[in-house]
Amino acid sequence: MSAPGAVPPVFVTYAIGGARWTATSIARAIRLQYSSIVRSQPGRPLLYVYTNAPQLPIPSNTTFGAPVRIEVRNASIDTSVKGNLSVNLAGVSHRCRERYVRRGSWICLSRTKLELMRAHSEAGERAVWIDLDTLVFKPVPPREFVVGYQHGKSRADGPSVFGGARIAPRHEAYGDLWSLDAATIDKILRMEDGMSDAELPDYDTQGLIAIALTRGVIDTPIVQDLDASQSYGFECVDRHGHPNSAIGHPGSGNMKMAVVNGDLACKGKPIAALSFTATNYAKLALRSDQPDFKWANNDAGTRWLTDYFFNARIAHECKGKAKGARLHSFGACREAFYVAEEKARLREGAAKLRADEDREDSSSDAS
Repeated sequence: MSAPGAVPPVFVTYAIGGARWTATSIARAIRLQYSSIVRSQPGRPLLYVYTNAPQLPIPSNTTFGAPVRIEVRNASIDTSVKGNLSVNLAGVSHRCRERYVRRGSWICLSRTKLELMRAHSEAGERAVWIDLDTLVFKPVPPREFVVGYQHGKSRADGPSVFGGARIAPRHEAYGDLWSLDAATIDKILRMEDGMSDAELPDYDTQGLIAIALTRGVIDTPIVQDLDASQSYGFECVDRHGHPNSAIGHPGSGNMKMAVVNGDLACKGKPIAALSFTATNYAKLALRSDQPDFKWANNDAGTRWLTDYFFNARIAHECKGKAKGARLHSFGACREAFYVAEEKARLREGAAKLRADEDREDSSSDAS
């Protein structure tokens, strides 16, 4: 288990072109995601992008003009042998088990996140997996964590079923944002080696994590247990349309953002991370280089997101505050910026009023 605060985080993601992602949507998603990382995390973290498109146009700057630290590495899926799938990650091949092969190449690819993150951990990095359709607004925990998909929620249809395992809501993990070190991943891999194909989960990595938590193979905390005061994953989504699920998929009409104490919030809690599905994310945020963020369904939320990503002046002002602490958060710095701006406007107005009064006095004296 990583020592708290010992190593600054690096972030890792897949950017695989195909049915879910076009080259344009990938480039826009990387730019938005890395911009959110720079805004929310200390320093300027490194983002590793594993892609099957070597000519992928990686942005040179964030949405607010800061230079990026993005390293592109190769990822490819080999389907040359019928009935066999393997994934090549930066020159290392990983073969998928039969159940994952039957489920398709995307599941096979997703399953290899464990080996990939293990390699980053063994290289001495504190790696954080982040899905390409996830944005972060608060610092990630300085230790191992996983996000709880249905954490603490009740479901009308009872526990989830992952392969042959029944998972209680408190152990159901979501794979959008997580950090596990090599020792923890080894425990999961050893557990998987002892499982039959029938026992393997339908949902690849996140399913294996959930089963490992249920069986007590690992004791990695659910992030909501570390801090229940913030929102993660799909928590901002209202339930309507999903009567049997505590959390539905995000869309343009089922999330309502607000600004609370300077932070982007939903359901009364600051948003630490917000996740989408690839299809909805493309519709909501990737249609242009500068999305309008109307999906926040709140004028204050839309303005906050626009400032967060595209207000270069605020970015410049806030980056240098409090020796890089940025007044503890972008939200606090943003509020301080607007307060200072309002004070300057009032001072300017008062000075103009005094000048007008002086002119009137001079005119009266002359007459």
